[in-house]
Amino acid sequence: MSRRTPHDFGGRRLLGLLALWALCLGSMFSALAQDSGAVAGVVVNTWDGAPLPGVVITVRGTTLAAQTDAAGRYELKNVPPGEHVLRFSKSGFATAVVTDVRVLAGQTTTVNGNLRPEFYEMEEYEVTAEEFTEQTAQILIERKESAALVDALGSDFLSRVGVGDAAEAVSKVTGATVVDGKFAVIRGLSDRYTSATLNGGEVPSADPYRKAVQLDLFPAEMISQVSVKKTFTPDQPGGFTGGAIDLTTKSFPEEFSFKMSGGAAYNTQATFNEDFLSYRGGGTDWAGMDDGWRAEPRALARVGNPAALPVTFPNTPEGLAGAEQYRDLLRSFRSRQLGGTPGEAPPLNHSGAFSIGDTFTVWDRRVGWFAAGSYDRKFLHYEGQQQRYSWPIVPEGESAGTANLRADLRDTRSTMEVAWGGLANVALELWPQHTLGFTFLYAQNADDVTRLRVGPASLANLTEGNTAYLNELHWTERNLHAFQFRGDHGFPALWDLETKWLVSLSTTTQDEPDYRLFNFIQNPGGTINFAGSSGVPEPSGGPTRYFRNLQEDNITYKLDLALPVRLWHADPARLKWGGYYSRSERTFRERTYTLRPAQQNFSGDPLTFPNTLLSDALLNFEERRHPRTGALLGYRMLTVFADEIGGSRLDGAQEIQAFYGMAEVPLVGRLRAVGGARVESTLLEVDSASRLGGSGFNSIEQTDVLPAVGLIYELITNMNVRLHFAQTVARPTFREFSRLRSYDVTGDEVFSGNPNLVMSAVDN
Repeated sequence: MSRRTPHDFGGRRLLGLLALWALCLGSMFSALAQDSGAVAGVVVNTWDGAPLPGVVITVRGTTLAAQTDAAGRYELKNVPPGEHVLRFSKSGFATAVVTDVRVLAGQTTTVNGNLRPEFYEMEEYEVTAEEFTEQTAQILIERKESAALVDALGSDFLSRVGVGDAAEAVSKVTGATVVDGKFAVIRGLSDRYTSATLNGGEVPSADPYRKAVQLDLFPAEMISQVSVKKTFTPDQPGGFTGGAIDLTTKSFPEEFSFKMSGGAAYNTQATFNEDFLSYRGGGTDWAGMDDGWRAEPRALARVGNPAALPVTFPNTPEGLAGAEQYRDLLRSFRSRQLGGTPGEAPPLNHSGAFSIGDTFTVWDRRVGWFAAGSYDRKFLHYEGQQQRYSWPIVPEGESAGTANLRADLRDTRSTMEVAWGGLANVALELWPQHTLGFTFLYAQNADDVTRLRVGPASLANLTEGNTAYLNELHWTERNLHAFQFRGDHGFPALWDLETKWLVSLSTTTQDEPDYRLFNFIQNPGGTINFAGSSGVPEPSGGPTRYFRNLQEDNITYKLDLALPVRLWHADPARLKWGGYYSRSERTFRERTYTLRPAQQNFSGDPLTFPNTLLSDALLNFEERRHPRTGALLGYRMLTVFADEIGGSRLDGAQEIQAFYGMAEVPLVGRLRAVGGARVESTLLEVDSASRLGGSGFNSIEQTDVLPAVGLIYELITNMNVRLHFAQTVARPTFREFSRLRSYDVTGDEVFSGNPNLVMSAVDN
């Protein structure tokens, strides 16, 4: 028997009274709603027909009121039945009154309104606005007076909008977008038609498949200005079509300046998520640099083609030594992990940056210096993306081209991204109008992707009940460092001749050590098989490990001269001419190792199977004995190296020489003309070899004359109307022009080079 305390009884009584009060209140509101109506509608501006937010609507004789939202919509509830008068009011607009609005109980009456702007004759008064910064004003002037159509953003703007790198900065430019967070697309044309320069010097690409520069290598803290030119003029490289991006590193402060910043961010899908996939990496992954944990085994690197090694050995001391050596090669990889595992929740995204600079005088000569650095690390995670693969089939009795769904996969991907870099600038003013400068830029970037795709898959159709598991561990490390020497000189005694020159040396690398792919199938009975019967995109047949390395070196020389000339117009004409030389050398190496066990069927948990498969027992050899006598015949490997797409190399060089001449001439009134031509010669040479694609040497050598003309009319002081025409070229990339044949798992495609490609001529 339980006993109620006075406290319990009082609490229950209070809860009962609250419930009764809520019931009465609900009944009252229900009755009120049934005995009243509502008024709703949209209010627009009579000037342009646009929805008008912030309009106050009241019902005369009542205290009812409502306000329009951003779309101009409003709703008045609990309006008594009958005829009413509505009043629409907003500051700056004439008040409107709507009469004879009939409201019926339980119904909504629609009343749309429109307000007319009010105009008043006022006395003149002056408003003092915040002054433009020097950089903002200079950029506006440069955009207006430029011979080409230019969009430019300065460091002040980039700081306000909070971009992290040059790719995000370019995405803020009108008409430009960024693909995969790295590659710029301008005027809707793919990244192959976009060029990128650093202080006017060419920057090599670190991507084996693309010509475009990976813009996420450049931290925003080091950028003074991002300029995007959308029309070609002869003083630009001839590979221009969609647009040309020039990144200008930060200039020097007039006085000592030191800034430091840091931040952290929470990602709702990744931060502290225990389902985040990961695997064991190196001790310096946080710095975007592998410490050698993923490095290619030296013993394997010395073997030409492991798939060509013998896999059976005689019963001799030499045979036993050969089997042991093969076993050691199989076990030479430092990591045997082939799939990611959940459980290691990532921390908050975090970043930091600093900049410091000053200008001082030495022997009456100004010296400026500036240094900056940044670090950013973030984690990304998503799951649930659906991927489907179909193969064309021509079964008996069906028309050609019928597609058969072979795989329906659910994708889970976890990514760690690290980016950091440093910049140092030094400038020396030799004497007025003569300045020398030096810039050093270093940028390091890494992406660590752990991926698992799971779903029905089969060689025939999805009704067989097979489930595919596609595991991917992909570390990509990129590096860029550049040295630039430049000069800017003015010669008033030589008719105000202006001269600019640049020498730029840059190197970019992309390293993909131990890129691991492991695809297998689990059938309805629970058996696991991966010996070439997955029914999903290649490669299949066993764990595959890629080792890819790319390096491209570039040297650029550039000279520009400009001379103002007085003609019939009040404004002077401008003659410009100069020369350009650029040479790029690229080396690419790819090694592929596919392990194929002799055993065809396995069992176990498919989620842990990738990390338990490569045991010492499997990476070994067995004795071969006579079936009747049992005599030892020799040794046979239980796992072998198999042939797969890979084993590729490429050595390429591209040399571009050019000279140009152009003029900007004022015609009549506010009309200007721009015209000239660029003569550009190209030498492209590629020597390549691929295990499945053949080998050979290819070259292109040609000279092009690239004209450009344009008219610029200053419609009003802050608006120009432009008409331009130009001819440019598009060159094939090293890989496109090679004989390589390689597999790209990201797009599930096999890329094959074509040595018969030619350069494209483009009319803009």
